[in-house]
Amino acid sequence: CESCESTCLTCNGGTSRDCLSCETPNKYLNINQCVIEADCLADTYANRATNSCDACDTSCLTCTAAGASSCATCGDALEYVDNTAKFLLNGNSCVTSCVG
Repeated sequence: CESCESTCLTCNGGTSRDCLSCETPNKYLNINQCVIEADCLADTYANRATNSCDACDTSCLTCTAAGASSCATCGDALEYVDNTAKFLLNGNSCVTSCVG
């Protein structure tokens, strides 16, 4: 059996890209690699409960947690609304139009 790379808690090989879980609480599993929070991909967030980089809501480009009310920036709308293809940030949610 091969030893896991030092940042991996469990793995299926000996390289840093073979991690199944991460050794330290400040490392997050991102596509089988343990990374720091800042290195989670743009459309993911560092989930401290699972120590993994989890996907943002589809309306978010970047986010701070799960769900449509945790967006930091908005991505493109899935459908064109009023000839625009962008979501608008309203508080922490991405919406297709602002009311009021």
